[in-house]
This record gives sequence, structure tokens and C-alpha cells, in this order.
Amino acid sequence: MHNKQYQAKYILLTLKLNIMKQKILLISLVLFAGSLFAEQTVYYVSSTGDDMLNTGLSPESPFLSIKKVFDVEATTTSTDILINVVSGTYPTSVITPNLKRSVKVTLAGQSAATVNIQNTGEFLNAKTDNFRFIQLQPADNAGLELNIRDVTFQNYGGTINNYAGAIIMMNGSGEGIKVSFSRCVFRNNVAARAAILQSSNTSYDVSFDGCYFENCKSFDFGTNATNLEAIIYVTGGKIAIKNCIFNNNTKDPLFGTTDRDLKKGSLITINPIVGKITAVLVNNTFVNNKVPNGKDEAISIQPAVTIADLSSPKKAFGVDLTMLNNLFVDNKRTGFEKDVDLYIDPVDVTQVAVTNNVFNKIATPDQSEVISILTNKVSTAYAVASAEIAFEMEGELPKIQLADNGVLYVSAKGTEVVGKGIANSDNSEVPVIDIRNITRKTTPDIGATDVLVSSVKTTSQIDGFKIFVNDGVLNVINQNQTDYIVRITDLTGRIIYASSIKSQNFNKKIDLRGIGFVSIQDTQSIYTQKIIF
Repeated sequence: MHNKQYQAKYILLTLKLNIMKQKILLISLVLFAGSLFAEQTVYYVSSTGDDMLNTGLSPESPFLSIKKVFDVEATTTSTDILINVVSGTYPTSVITPNLKRSVKVTLAGQSAATVNIQNTGEFLNAKTDNFRFIQLQPADNAGLELNIRDVTFQNYGGTINNYAGAIIMMNGSGEGIKVSFSRCVFRNNVAARAAILQSSNTSYDVSFDGCYFENCKSFDFGTNATNLEAIIYVTGGKIAIKNCIFNNNTKDPLFGTTDRDLKKGSLITINPIVGKITAVLVNNTFVNNKVPNGKDEAISIQPAVTIADLSSPKKAFGVDLTMLNNLFVDNKRTGFEKDVDLYIDPVDVTQVAVTNNVFNKIATPDQSEVISILTNKVSTAYAVASAEIAFEMEGELPKIQLADNGVLYVSAKGTEVVGKGIANSDNSEVPVIDIRNITRKTTPDIGATDVLVSSVKTTSQIDGFKIFVNDGVLNVINQNQTDYIVRITDLTGRIIYASSIKSQNFNKKIDLRGIGFVSIQDTQSIYTQKIIF
């Protein structure tokens, strides 16, 4: 009898424990799901908005400034913030988020062709309150993830001071900050150092993907060696630059008329003086970035890109470097043989994978063979007009074009001189699309654009294709059953959808109201049709 009572109590207790475990598991799953699918707070910014009267929480009640969103969020607990910025020009003074929490912020412009963010002051007379866009130095920015896409940054910085980090300055005590730029244009930004970015913390992670840099400048402001740095200056952490084009940017390396042989890059300096750096440069194009005419006193090494510990004595932290499929052309002045595409010190590179790049010239402190001519191509003969490089030209300069995604670009083949690019390496994969949002070939071209060998030209129609919309569903009927690429854009040029289609026909529900454009591209032709969704 006692055994039966004991067994019954034991079974009851076991059931209660199992129920409690299930409740705990259910609560844990709910909490986990809540953290995994945190509700996104969405803001709207318009050049016709109002920071005082509007809520910023709907397209009908937008804020006027980007800064207003950060001011409001300083007193909330949001962990996922989206800032939608419609077409327009947005003057802004410096923004210091100081949100005091781990938070993801996405700043999404409608298109880099139509959204311009610029400083509030006179370009050549910048003061501290309007010199830069975002400052992430205080500890209150720890844990911030900032993603910026589809905007143009212009006219930041100035020539009357040596302030650094004209677009973003991140060299402070806030740990674990991540910043990414996608499909952005940087134009006319100037600073003695870091006209685009300074990142100086081992916990920082920065990336640029599909961006275009033009007419940006670095210059020597004073006798301190830190008063001249590249437009992108990194001294610790991670940096990845993919699918980007640096075109016609300049560097003034003289302090007055004094040349100090600092060996600093005009575009990128990777200088591991704070800590170890992981640097990835993949499928970028560097063209016409050089010291301007009239700087004849600057006869020392003037690189476009520097990867070296430039301190004395060296800090010995090192760089893990990956450079794949990059194209360097015409980044040196005629008659100045010490101008180079790449200055690299083998002592500072702890791991190196420099493969399938085209250089005019490289330099090392001891002229060692750290860059293999077997896996790269180094020749002073290559120029923008070289048939092997095959830039699309406009007069004597590469033609600047506007992609469907709103990003400027120049197009160059680059594969004739080095063979095909490579698709991946030990720690870096080539992006599946190029700067124009065009799907790359299986074996990609070198540089930021992937060019078909047979020229693609616009036609009035492509035989075998029919395109129509029925109840919001886009239908593409392909009677010839060939592979093709479909791209859908809105009136601003913003990409709504892009994909390579392998099957015969294609249909997809498109969340777009009003007029859009549908482009169909096969191996020979491209056809664009206006569609009402």
C-alpha cells in the first residue's frame, strides 16, 4: 500500500516537474524570439519635413533632419532603428549619437543619385561644429551598428584645420562599433587626414561595398606626421573594401614646399599602430588618383595605398592582408617615378594574399619580392587608354556613368593583362554582384565592374520576351528559354529587384506602386520597358 502511494506521489511530482520545465522552456523561447525579432522603429526624413511639428514616424509626418532622429532616440530603448531618407539635399551639423546601448541603426537613402548629405558650413572654411557628419568617439556609442546605404556625402571637411574623420570619426573609447557603407557616393570631401573615415580601435569593424569616391583630397597641414593621412585611415580592427571605385582623388604631400617622405597613402592607409588589423580589398578600381600638377618638390614615395607600420620604432602588431582582383591604373604623375600604386612593408604583413591584381608600380622599403609577379601583373605601360585595360573613355578620361542603383562608376575590363580574376581566397569571397548591381560572371573580372566580352547594347525589343503586369505580379515570358537577368527599378533609379533567371518564364509579386522600369538582359542586348504596378 505504502509503495503504491509512494509511486503515485512520485509520478505526480514528475509530471509537475515536467510541466514546470515546459513552462520555463516556453518562456525562454518567447524571450529568445522577442530578442531575435525585436520590433523595428521606423523614421522618415524629408527635405520638406519639420523637426518641431512632425512625429517622424510616418511618410506624412517626416522630420526635416537626420540629426533629429538621434536626438529623439537618445531617450528611448529601441534596439533596431530604420531611418528612411527621401530624395533631397540635407545639410547637417555633426551628429554624436550617444545612444548608451547596443543598437542597430540603418540610414537608408532613396538613391545615391537623389539623396545628398552635406555639411552646413562653407566648404573651405569649416569649423568644428560642421566639419564632420558623425562622431563616434564617446564611450556612449559602444555596441552601435551603423549601416548607411544609397546616399551621397559631399563637401565635408575643410582646408583651414587638421581635424580628422570628415564623414565618420571613430577613434574613441566606445567598444564594439560596426559601420558599413553600401552603394554610397563620396564627392568633394577634404581633410588633412581621413576625409572619409578614421578608425582607431581594435574592436571596430568597417566596410565599404559598391561605393564611388571622386574629388576627395588629403593634404599636409603641419609638421606633425599625423597631420597628413589618407582619406580612409585605419590603425586597428577590421576594414573591408569591395566593389569600390576611387577616381580622380588627390593628395597634397607638401607642408608649404617641404617634402617629408611620409610614405602615406592618398586613398587608403592601413597603419597598425593601435593593434592588429584585418584588411580586405577585393575587386576595386583605382584610377587617376595622384598628386596634382605643380607639386614638383614632392619627389618622395607617394602611394595611392599604403600597408605598413609607419611608426618608429614599429609597434609590431601586424596586418592580415587580402587583396584580390584590384585594378590600379594611372595613379602616378608622369615623370615622378617614386609615385606608386602600393607601398607595402613585408615586415608588417603577418598574413598576405595579394593575388590577381594589376599594378603600374609597387614599392617596399627594401624592394623585396613580397608581391609576386606570377600571381599579379606589374607594368608601367598600362594606362586608361590601353587596349588591354579597356576603359570606356570620354575624350582622354574614363567615362563616368550612372548605374541603375544610383551609384556613379567607371567601367574597365582589366582581364586581358592578368587573366581572369579569382572567385575566393582563404578568407575572402568575391561579391556576387559588381558596383552596378550586375551579377558577376562565375569567374569574375578584375575591378569593380564585370564586363561581358560581347558588348551589351540597348535594343527596342529582345526577340522572344514578353513583359506584363497582372494584379501586381510581374510576368516575363521567355519563349526562347535562354538565361537572362531581370532588374526592376523605381523612377529614381533605386533597384527594387535583381536576379539571374535560369528557367523559361518568371513571375513575382512586386511591392511597388505606380510607374517602374523593368530591364531584361541576355548575353547580347538589354531592353528596358516602363511598367505600371
